[in-house]
Amino acid sequence: MKKKCSVCCKVKSIKEFGVSHRRDKAISSNCLKCYRNRARKSRQASRRRLLGAYSKGKCICACCGESILEFLILDHIGGNKTRVALGHQIRHKDGEKKFRITRELRIAGYPHKDKLRVLCANCNMATTNGRICPHKCKVQHIEET
Repeated sequence: MKKKCSVCCKVKSIKEFGVSHRRDKAISSNCLKCYRNRARKSRQASRRRLLGAYSKGKCICACCGESILEFLILDHIGGNKTRVALGHQIRHKDGEKKFRITRELRIAGYPHKDKLRVLCANCNMATTNGRICPHKCKVQHIEET
């Protein structure tokens, strides 16, 4: 049996379609490939909105200015103490890690801008356990000479 995808308009086998969540056991109108593409774009847009909200709309690292989206991470200023205080803990469901921070922050209107910042993966790792980022040390070293 075959069906036409409502997004790409290609006729495909029923096996290439998922089950609709809106109707009971009905076949989805989008093929799995189109569904996954839409979901990926939605996740990327959500991530871009989140990072933009905590970096004054620029999506850059607060320390070194890195702007490649794949490298950027939301960092809790103050580390684990801040994360626990804000309730941003990793939730486990059936032994699987679930991160829902992005959705929770969006619904709340992106609060706690004084306790969260955007860093690149390198700066985030460098500042763990209260250490100073090498970019900051480099700036201080140049100013001293």
